[in-house]
Amino acid sequence: MDGICIYGRGVKGLEAFFCLRDCGIDVEYVIDNDQKKQGEVLPGLNCISYKEFLTIGSRTSKVIISNKKSREIMVSLKKDGFEDIELWTECKKRYNRNLMILDDFGLLNHYLNIIKQFNTCDIVEEVPYIHNLIRDMKFRNGLRGQDESY
Repeated sequence: MDGICIYGRGVKGLEAFFCLRDCGIDVEYVIDNDQKKQGEVLPGLNCISYKEFLTIGSRTSKVIISNKKSREIMVSLKKDGFEDIELWTECKKRYNRNLMILDDFGLLNHYLNIIKQFNTCDIVEEVPYIHNLIRDMKFRNGLRGQDESY
C-alpha cells in the first residue's frame, strides 16, 4: 500500500483526518471534486480532485470514503482499479475505540474542535447543526439551563 487517502473534505472527512492523525496514521491526500474545497487543507496536506488523484495516486493506496455519495464513489474507485476501499462509517469504529471518543458529548465536541480549526464557510455551515445536537442532548440529560460553552 502506498498511502491512505480520504475521499471527501467535509466535516466527516476532517473527522477522519484528525482521528487517523491522532492514531499516528499519515494521510497522503484528501480528495474532493468541489473546487472550493481543493487546495491546501493543512500545511503539507492537499485536497485534490478525483481526476488529479487518478493521475498521481497509486492504485494500491487505501481510500477511505467519508462522503454521502459513498456507493457511487466506491463504484467509480473500483472501476478505476482501486481495491483497498473502506467507508469511514465502518473504519471509524476501530479508531474511535483507540481514541475513547465513543460517548455522544465527546464525539460532538470532537466535531466542534475540527470546525474551530478550519474557519472556512463550507465547514462552518455545520456548526448550528452540531450546537443544536449538543443542546438537545443536554436537555435530554437534564442539563438544561447550564452554561452554553462546549
